[in-house]
Amino acid sequence: MIRGALLGIIWMTYCVCASFQQETTFIYNGFHQGDHHIHLQEGAKIIPKKDVLQLTNATSTQIGRAFFAKHIEFKPSEPVSFSTHFVCALVPVTAVSSHGMTFFVSHSTDFKGSQPSRYFGLFNANGSASTRVLAVELDIAKAEDVLDIDDNHVGIDVNSAVSVVSAPASYFSDKEGRKIDMKLVSGEPIQVWVDYEGTTLNVSIAPLHNQKPSRPLLSSTSINLTEIVQGRRMFVGFSGSTGSGVVNQYVLGWSFSKSMASLQKIDISKLPKAPHPSNKNKYKSILLDVLLGLLGLLVLGLLLGAYIYRRNLYAEVKEDWEKEYGPLRYSYKSLYKATKGFSKTEFLDARPSMEQVVQYLNGNVAMPKIWPYSPGIGALTPTTLSPKQLSLESLSLSMSSSLSNNSMFITNTIQYGSGR
Repeated sequence: MIRGALLGIIWMTYCVCASFQQETTFIYNGFHQGDHHIHLQEGAKIIPKKDVLQLTNATSTQIGRAFFAKHIEFKPSEPVSFSTHFVCALVPVTAVSSHGMTFFVSHSTDFKGSQPSRYFGLFNANGSASTRVLAVELDIAKAEDVLDIDDNHVGIDVNSAVSVVSAPASYFSDKEGRKIDMKLVSGEPIQVWVDYEGTTLNVSIAPLHNQKPSRPLLSSTSINLTEIVQGRRMFVGFSGSTGSGVVNQYVLGWSFSKSMASLQKIDISKLPKAPHPSNKNKYKSILLDVLLGLLGLLVLGLLLGAYIYRRNLYAEVKEDWEKEYGPLRYSYKSLYKATKGFSKTEFLDARPSMEQVVQYLNGNVAMPKIWPYSPGIGALTPTTLSPKQLSLESLSLSMSSSLSNNSMFITNTIQYGSGR
């Protein structure tokens, strides 16, 4: 009987310890619907079938918070300390940056007076009005009023959005022996470690498959948590707001413990994927761009074809003899410019073609009538010749004499005098 009583006491002690351990140490390798102890506020939700904790959806000026449902309490004999490791993802929805998200430790779950347009859904312009807060911010917007260093930084906040210490987002690579920059709002999973012991708070970040860096990104040695939360009882969770831009803030996994030694390791292989905006709109946009490009090419091809068709339709037809000697003609545009719009005072000599000259010289074609005030043939301008002097014979002699000096026509006539 005594043995049975001892076994009963041992069993009760085990159950109490296990229950206590569950309240102070927990781990989520993804969040399952109905199988969690997470208290959701405002726009926060767990996405069905995706096992992802989402703080805000694709809506501007929205707040979302998620707490572990039970408070964390420290006995007078216990040191106030904790360690947490979580994996999150900030997925952009619009081109305008939002205000990121935080992990926080608070005195209560009442954040009355916090603003949805900024301050992570925890604070307002005057700080935290209704509760005491310690927060680690992943900030993707540079706010001048809270003295942000840039639009991609990590900071430690105490009862205010003005960070007591902050640094551009990066992690220390033990392999390369240097800091490597990280983009918080890349949509890729980010690991975050927050460790508090004594009065020292260390914060580290790294890509999903990296080990915890040996050097923290931030370290503050003047954090008195019991003074901040005004006691040894606190709530832990996440908060975010969208502001004027929209960023989907996801938590994929979370581990928490009162001490670093008992912190359970997140199983990266079991974590859900961070949802991204539907690619349907992206594919539609690409398809539209392709169709517009093809339509542009089609229109350009039609215009080019019409131009070539019109040019060929109205192109000058070359005579057979021009293939050997080349074209001896002027374009309409050249003639129009030379005569200043075919002005009556700007006549040009009416030079005949080579074939016409040969026909005139052989007597096969009658010479055209030439009037006293009309332009002559070739280089002749017989404005002072009498009708008798304009006979075929004298004109032929004059033309032969003129052409013998500088015209190519006489050479062609001597070689090919018999005509065509």
